Amino acid sequence: ITCEPPNNRLHTFKGALTFGETKVPLDNRQVLLRGAQLRNTKSVFGVAVYTGHDTKLMQNATDPPSKQSRMDALMNRAVVIIFCFQLTLCGVAAAYAAHKQSSLSSATYLNRIAHDSVSYTGGVTFLSFLILLNVMIPMYSA
Repeated sequence: ITCEPPNNRLHTFKGALTFGETKVPLDNRQVLLRGAQLRNTKSVFGVAVYTGHDTKLMQNATDPPSKQSRMDALMNRAVVIIFCFQLTLCGVAAAYAAHKQSSLSSATYLNRIAHDSVSYTGGVTFLSFLILLNVMIPMYSA
């Protein structure tokens, strides 16, 4: 069997069945699509031409529509925006704490705080503010 490459056109098919020297043309009248039923025949010879994702019906299939409401989509967008704002605030707080830490290095009366590294102080401050500002993100049940 020689035929056209797999496509999504349901009502067209062009091919040929070569049997020895005999060449029989094939068109859409000799093709049964996936799921079709053949009735009132005693016998039939068949060949699977396209299988799997190459079938015409599978190539015409579209993804199912999203069952997410507009309110859910709006809430998801709002949560992402709020989370980005929260990360920005945490970053600003961590940078300010690191800056203050570097200026406290000359204060000898602050033993432990003054001797911590700037990156350690910034990281701890970032995580602390992330936990403290966690209440900014709304919790809702879907």
